[in-house]
Amino acid sequence: MPRRALRRSSREQRVKEAAKKEMKRRKEARKIKRNLLGELIKGKRPVGLSYYEKCFGFKDADIIGKRILEVGAGHALFSQEAESVGAKVVLLDPTYAGKADRRIQELSKTNKLVAGMIQKLPVKENSFDIAFARTVIPDRVKGPELYESVIELLRVVKKGGWAGIGPFRNVGESKFFIRMKDFLQKAGFGVYVKRIDVPIGKQSREDLYFKVWNSGNIDSLKAEARRKKR
Repeated sequence: MPRRALRRSSREQRVKEAAKKEMKRRKEARKIKRNLLGELIKGKRPVGLSYYEKCFGFKDADIIGKRILEVGAGHALFSQEAESVGAKVVLLDPTYAGKADRRIQELSKTNKLVAGMIQKLPVKENSFDIAFARTVIPDRVKGPELYESVIELLRVVKKGGWAGIGPFRNVGESKFFIRMKDFLQKAGFGVYVKRIDVPIGKQSREDLYFKVWNSGNIDSLKAEARRKKR
């Protein structure tokens, strides 16, 4: 066989082997996802990558090779699906500090798990390209902690990266959303707002999400937070 043909045959063989490895990796990811879904409480609807993309306005290609922090990871369906398209996801949740159940053991095989809370993230600054705290902000933190938690989330995001929070669901939260948007923009941070209609029986509810582009002005954000406390 001519040398050129041998090189072509060798190249095709490497491509086939790479395709087999990728297929095996995706099959394992699907298996883990099925195991995780089997652990969910009946009646709770899992939220994965496609829903995050809808809420925060990005595509699969935008997270390839990106380092992502998911705060309040829970069942981690988003993280598993994001990993399958090439992202590197670190999961943070206070429940990871407890005894490792089967769900956590499965997750630890494919992801780095960190025990912690959003009020004081056990993570160095500028560690991630993207950070999510979906439902954690505003559902799990209230009052002044909301502002402090947003600052803490942005602290660990690299300059030029972004953080995603929400949803804000009712009239009161919508008013807070406006105040939060003003708070961030005054400190020089870009804010992208996304409105999502969520069906509830025969009616629907409007959820508000936003992603915040990190300008790097964390000190300005802290100063703005101090002014709000006066």
